[in-house]
Amino acid sequence: MKRLLPALLLVALILSGCHGSGENVFEPTDKGRKYTDHDWNLEFYDNCGLPTNRSVQWIKEDENKFIRFRLDTKHYGRCSSDRNARNKAPYWERAELKQVDSLKRGVGYKLEFHARFMEGYDGNREAFWQIHSCSSRSCCRPPIIIKFNDGVLMLSAIKPSGERSSNHISSVKITDLLGKWSDIVLKFSTNAFPKISLELNQKTIFDKIRFTIPKCGIPHFKFGIYRPGSASGTNQSIVDFDKIKLSLL
Repeated sequence: MKRLLPALLLVALILSGCHGSGENVFEPTDKGRKYTDHDWNLEFYDNCGLPTNRSVQWIKEDENKFIRFRLDTKHYGRCSSDRNARNKAPYWERAELKQVDSLKRGVGYKLEFHARFMEGYDGNREAFWQIHSCSSRSCCRPPIIIKFNDGVLMLSAIKPSGERSSNHISSVKITDLLGKWSDIVLKFSTNAFPKISLELNQKTIFDKIRFTIPKCGIPHFKFGIYRPGSASGTNQSIVDFDKIKLSLL
């Protein structure tokens, strides 16, 4: 029996180590993982890490495969600035992917995608698509943020002067879109005097909004859920995306 004790202790240690490793599998450690699908022509990746293993998931309904984003209260973003108090929020919540490539300067683009808002998006400044422009910590601003603020669709654009963003508010309410696939089309340019238009289900919502892209930045897309946190908590938000395609105008 005495000879068996060391062996039993060794087995116990191995099993405890395996249990710990099994738990770690479900930690959000897939930073750098890439995401694309057969009906997309863009590739994205997790550039910061995700709050939980359910923050980004592939879902299949019948024969259709799409990507789902989910955020709940205290799902802190894992980008370096997300734990900091800024822009009237104590911290920031984020489940978001970044475009692998970048957008070219001096080009006209048409971006098409399907989105289905399943839950939430009735809180404060909940973004689902960005044209970002980042090259370093000192040059990192989103020229365009498309979001819902208190349940109303809004587009924020950096003013042509380069000053703070201007907010363009629509009459579209999240309650009109919940649970249904919506077709979204962005038409924009990346030249010296860019403009952007947004169509939702074949209706023009924002038309030729002027904005600017910082000269030091590298323009690219980010999408998912990005929103300010709150000391009193936030609601769960869920959104699905599919058929993401970019073409030249």
